[in-house]
Amino acid sequence: MLPPIRFRPLRRLGAIRLRRQAGFTLVESMMAMLLLLVGLLGTIKLIDAASASQGSAKSREAATNLARELLEDAHDTAYATIGTAGWLTPQMQQLDPGAPHTVSSPNSNSLQTTVTRRGITYTATVSWCSVDDTKDGAGTHPASISWCSDTPAPGSTDSAPEDMKRVTAQVDYSVNGQSQTLKETVTFSATGGMVAPPPPTLNPYSPTLSGSSPYTISNGAQVNEVFRGVAQGASDMKYSVNGVEVTSGVTNQGGGTWDFDWQFAGLVDATYTIGATVVDALGNRSQPLTIQVKLARGSPVTAQNVVGGYNLVNPTGNGNGGSQVVELQWDANAEGSVTGYEVLRGATSVCGGQANLATSCIDTSPPSSGTTVYTVKTWYRDASNNMQSVTTTYSVTAPPANMTNVWGAVNTQNNLWAATSCVDSGTIQKMADLVTNYPTSGGTTATYNGQYFFVCMAKFTGTVTLSAGTLSGSLYFANTLNKSCVGSNAPAFLEWTNANGSVGGIAGGPYNLSATIPASSAVAHYSWSGAVSSRTFTAGQQLFWVQNVTHASSNCNGVTVYYSSGTYQTTITFPGWTGGGAGLVTPNTPTGLTVTVNGDGTRTLNWTAPTSSSTIPAPDFYRIYRDGTTTGSRYDTTDAVNTTVATASGAGATTLTVANSNGYVAGQAVLVDTGANQDVMTISSIAGNTITFTAGMGHAHAVGVPVVLRAVSWTDTNTGGSSHTYRVTATSANLAESPYAGPVTG
Repeated sequence: MLPPIRFRPLRRLGAIRLRRQAGFTLVESMMAMLLLLVGLLGTIKLIDAASASQGSAKSREAATNLARELLEDAHDTAYATIGTAGWLTPQMQQLDPGAPHTVSSPNSNSLQTTVTRRGITYTATVSWCSVDDTKDGAGTHPASISWCSDTPAPGSTDSAPEDMKRVTAQVDYSVNGQSQTLKETVTFSATGGMVAPPPPTLNPYSPTLSGSSPYTISNGAQVNEVFRGVAQGASDMKYSVNGVEVTSGVTNQGGGTWDFDWQFAGLVDATYTIGATVVDALGNRSQPLTIQVKLARGSPVTAQNVVGGYNLVNPTGNGNGGSQVVELQWDANAEGSVTGYEVLRGATSVCGGQANLATSCIDTSPPSSGTTVYTVKTWYRDASNNMQSVTTTYSVTAPPANMTNVWGAVNTQNNLWAATSCVDSGTIQKMADLVTNYPTSGGTTATYNGQYFFVCMAKFTGTVTLSAGTLSGSLYFANTLNKSCVGSNAPAFLEWTNANGSVGGIAGGPYNLSATIPASSAVAHYSWSGAVSSRTFTAGQQLFWVQNVTHASSNCNGVTVYYSSGTYQTTITFPGWTGGGAGLVTPNTPTGLTVTVNGDGTRTLNWTAPTSSSTIPAPDFYRIYRDGTTTGSRYDTTDAVNTTVATASGAGATTLTVANSNGYVAGQAVLVDTGANQDVMTISSIAGNTITFTAGMGHAHAVGVPVVLRAVSWTDTNTGGSSHTYRVTATSANLAESPYAGPVTG
């Protein structure tokens, strides 16, 4: 049986149908229309503004073209014609071909017409005036000529004062109801060419600086200075600092005035040149007007990167000979207040002066032993133009001398040896020391009166052995009291001291004088001798000789000892020495030096860098000698392109990170490390400070070991002379040179 059919009431069905067909209300529709209208109005406004801006730009472009067209027409006019009645009227009438324009004269030095272009009406006015350039003096200024407002007052020294004529094209027009004016100016010389005269004024403007060029800025808190240049009729003004045109900081203040804001907080004290160049409407540039400004905000830095040491110069042969000197070098100071450098040894000036800007010094009379402090003085002028100086010091230590048999006494009271027995103490006073380079002729005689004459050798820097044999002393005495002194009362002692000051005797001593000092005031020569057995000394120990020259029991207290001259030289002679080491530690000598004469007359030297070790330094640079071996023959130096290992590497590694890769290129051969651990490698490529080699390295290399270019070259660009003789030395970081490679001639 089918279920009964049920019908939904019609009222309920109608309600459902109405809800499904519901839409926007009237209020919602009106709000949507309002929003759409606002959006459309905004878009139209933007389009309108863009169109107006484009129209304004096109109008100004047309005005610029019109002004320059008029100036070009003026340029095509003879110089003498410019400014005469109606001189530019024909050209202004034909600004629009086929439509002649009416040209009027607003005043005696202007012409005016109206031109329509691109639907814009332009009023074009051409005016002119004359300039009397004071470079050739000033002349009379007739009233019939219109003179520019910046022309100086008239004078009587220039018979032809109308040196230049300035022409200005002014274009007035209106865009979107707003008046616009464009003005362009050029200046013509009497020769008919277009010129841009330099700005007549350029001054420090803010803050103002007193005086005149060169101006001085001494305020350490000041960080900038504004300069103002004024040039009537200029289209633009360019500024420069030390000849380099600046790209920022220049502002057009209008009325022919431009300001330059110079920021100098990061600059060193120096004298700087500020320049201003005028640019006219057609792009012509004037000669710059320049002024100088001196920054003197404080004292300069002291001499930087001072290096130096003992060196042998002016050799006569190919050995490491010559005169022993101290050489110093430092970096030049970029601060313009610096006027010179001076080097002093104690109170003695050895190089340079207040007006000497050389950055190197050779002391030809350095101490032969001990440590010497040199003062490098940097001279400068302060803000009041007074000479001042700042100083830095640099210490050098004399190299150990080769152990020779004969040593002499020299006066070194201001250079005492730092061992207990070799310092002034009570009646035993050390008045001299023993050196190998004692005077053998000339010299200055020194004398000593006291109980003991005490002389010391320098401390041994390594192991040395005194040979067995005869030891002898040679002395010069004068008995000023005419009293005899028996020799046995005047013994001589040769002893040694450890680094800690303990004293020991030498086997076979003491040694006594063999003769009686006579009762005579005349200088006489005495000597003594005695046998000595072999003895070995170690680093830090030193020998000293004590000579008793008076003795109270024999009334011999008037004996004077002479020394430190070639005529009266007190010496001690040893039977012989072994060991002691070389005087100077220098790099090894370069090898394979060749010279090639190039087609342009220059000459190229090539050589191979020397090897180095833990005791022999790698060359820091190479010194070139041309046609001689004296210091005056030093022609140039070339860098050895040294660097060091920055990251430790293992054996077999094909890459090496160094401290600085500047100067290295693919294909070069380099020496990595020293001695038995040294590898000769060929560079394959370089990326940053990482060098890649063509093969793996044979050894591991620690941080800090040297990397040196193996084969180096240098070109002598001096083409004079039929040939030259060259030598090359390898020079260490403390300026000690190896024996030279060569000579080679080419």
